[in-house]
Amino acid sequence: MADDEDKLLDELLGDEKEAVAPIVMPAKKGRPAGTPIDLSPKHLKFIEAYVATSNMKMAATIAGFSPTNASHLIKQPAIKKALDAIREKSLIVSSWNLEKAMIEADQGIAFARETGNANAFAKFSELKAKYNGLLIDRMDVRQANFEINVLGLGTKEDDTDQDG
Repeated sequence: MADDEDKLLDELLGDEKEAVAPIVMPAKKGRPAGTPIDLSPKHLKFIEAYVATSNMKMAATIAGFSPTNASHLIKQPAIKKALDAIREKSLIVSSWNLEKAMIEADQGIAFARETGNANAFAKFSELKAKYNGLLIDRMDVRQANFEINVLGLGTKEDDTDQDG
């Protein structure tokens, strides 16, 4: 079971694992002050669910805690450190993706020049401009008024004319 916990923690935190476990907890009934405690499987499940849903109460319920304890869980030092590490890591990954996209657009432009492909050059140049925020796709959506008449189905006015 410890192996499963380590695998989940590795997936969630990667290199940041050492930064969050073990931590030192304050004294509590049956536990002296300064006792190191690793994240429990339920805490790991809470972290995983919170990252997936961004909803404290739902994450607490999924992990097997009472939803009323959600705000207490999110403030626990080990959980807070783990979530901070995950957020920091996701920021690095998301900025890397934009950088990689720009590099690939530059490579596409270079390839289009080398091969003399004007269409590819125009498309990659357009993509690069979009990545830089210089071009924005706009859609013109207009609603037209129209009626649908179905034979055999009349309006109330038609019904009264037939009765009278």
